[in-house]
Amino acid sequence: MICAENISYYYDMKIPGLYNISFTIESRESVAIVGSNGSGKSTLLRLLNGLIFPTSGIFSVNNIRITEAYLKDPVHRKAFHKQIGFVFQNPDTQLFCPSVYEEIAFGPTQLNLTDMELKDRVGDCLMLLGIEHLCDRTPYTLSRGEKKKVAIAG
Repeated sequence: MICAENISYYYDMKIPGLYNISFTIESRESVAIVGSNGSGKSTLLRLLNGLIFPTSGIFSVNNIRITEAYLKDPVHRKAFHKQIGFVFQNPDTQLFCPSVYEEIAFGPTQLNLTDMELKDRVGDCLMLLGIEHLCDRTPYTLSRGEKKKVAIAG
């Protein structure tokens, strides 16, 4: 499903963030990314989510090479983000909507769902994570654990 071949990434074209990394993650496989501070974990995760792109090497998902040019196409970007998601370590950097409902609805809204499909998706996420009672709350009033659940739901 996810394949990285000889991936390198340099900040400002001179500071190495990743150097010559290769791996494959198969469908339904669970992977933990561990390492010391500054070892490139966050850089790798940003690359896997299409927030940054390799300086060199090939990154592909389901045999489709993911590049900045590829993700500029709205159809490709939508298909990619249906498969790959990202939750920031600090949920405060991710939550920006006035209510938990709107926060969870933000992503699916970009998929042009009907109002009923959107309501069902948000409801399913709220129920799955046991946060239905937070639906109308403002994200900044939540505890850190509640914020993380909302970020995951989103």
